[in-house]
Amino acid sequence: MSPRGGYRPNAGRPSAPSERLRIPKPHVPAVLDLVERLKRGETEGVDELGMLAWSSSFTLPHYTEVPCGFASPAEDYLEGAIDLNEVVMDPHHREATYLVRAKGHSMTGAGIFDGDELVVDRALTPKNGSIVVAVYQGKATCKRLRFMPDGRPYLKAENPHFEDRVIAEGDEFEIWGVVRYALHKLI
Repeated sequence: MSPRGGYRPNAGRPSAPSERLRIPKPHVPAVLDLVERLKRGETEGVDELGMLAWSSSFTLPHYTEVPCGFASPAEDYLEGAIDLNEVVMDPHHREATYLVRAKGHSMTGAGIFDGDELVVDRALTPKNGSIVVAVYQGKATCKRLRFMPDGRPYLKAENPHFEDRVIAEGDEFEIWGVVRYALHKLI
């Protein structure tokens, strides 16, 4: 028997119970960052259970207004803080609100561009003219909801280079929510 390799009692890393975790892909970087911070002994913003102390709100300084012309020095004062959750989310629909990233160029006429983050509220009732996230024929899409004179819904693209989709009887069609905001970078 070779003195190298193979099983040797009490050799190698101590055995510790492990468990496989399923983490949504968008959250993986934050979880890995948390693990690395804890390995380095950084505990700022981490509670006693080793979890990030996530705040239910995110506030930024809020100034009264920003003129889009020439500003007056008298208008340079801070009004307070504003919670971004209160700006983009109905507080009664917190559990029904989610973000989704827009892909493509069919909604540029509505100010929605490729890569924008859309704030979608499932609790809102879609109306004629609402911008919605829907599933049509098994594929998710973001379009403006319109109705034909006979009451049939159709999904209108806000770019003339893309076709509208009239929903026929028997088509797979479900609305996943109404878009409240489109968040996009300017630079």
